[in-house]
Amino acid sequence: FRAEEQQRRTWAAEWPLAQLLLELIMEPERRPEPGAYAGATYIHSTGLLANVLPDELLAFPIVQHLSRIVLDEPVLKSNSGPKRYFSFVEFARSSQLNADADPDAATRFAATSVFNSFEQNRNHNMANRPNTFLTLLHSVLHYGGIATFNTLSDTIHALATGGELCSDIQLLYLCATVGPILYRLVDHEALYVQILGDLLSSLVQICPRISHLDAECSTDAIEQVMDFFCFVKDQFDPGRSAWRRLAPHIAALPVLLRYQLQCMVDQ
Repeated sequence: FRAEEQQRRTWAAEWPLAQLLLELIMEPERRPEPGAYAGATYIHSTGLLANVLPDELLAFPIVQHLSRIVLDEPVLKSNSGPKRYFSFVEFARSSQLNADADPDAATRFAATSVFNSFEQNRNHNMANRPNTFLTLLHSVLHYGGIATFNTLSDTIHALATGGELCSDIQLLYLCATVGPILYRLVDHEALYVQILGDLLSSLVQICPRISHLDAECSTDAIEQVMDFFCFVKDQFDPGRSAWRRLAPHIAALPVLLRYQLQCMVDQ
């Protein structure tokens, strides 16, 4: 079976279909008609096609392209702005803080545009490449099966263990990739634990690289990542055994982040 699978992968590698479609969608300037951008229906159809053809021909290469997006796109390699934890002292001085408002506060988390709607991205000439790819990947995963999910898990694992992740935006982007399939992973506990474990490991890896992360301050993106894990526990929980297997990853987090998630292990 493994020999046959390897033969299929070798055969698929000889066909440039995945690279061609990625270029047409991700690099609109290379389309035969200048200024013609892929619409939502086009990307949706590509996700459907990817799951009609053999997985090795289109679905797997598209999922594996996630690594290049996460590691190569500049907008994902920057960290979000600091977000201070609630303080009664600062709350009491809130009127003064409002008077001395930070003029850069509105632009701190510019990378949130990555997660805007696809149509907004299309209206801006598809300039937001991470957003374009996220839309395509969700389409492929929507029609995909367990083999495609395993490929996504392997790709995230390679990123989590590769030592190249450097920003909280990269991690938030990875969380966004798996969001739409979580309800299907509940019935596959081993895969559920593997993916969430790698995301938590990535969080452990990234935290020391954020200079302003301390006992008083987090970041906008990390707090959204924490919300993501809380949402997963609340809505897509396969049971206490799965979260107990994730406990070692949670225990390695900085103390305040660990306290936020530790209760989910005990529930």
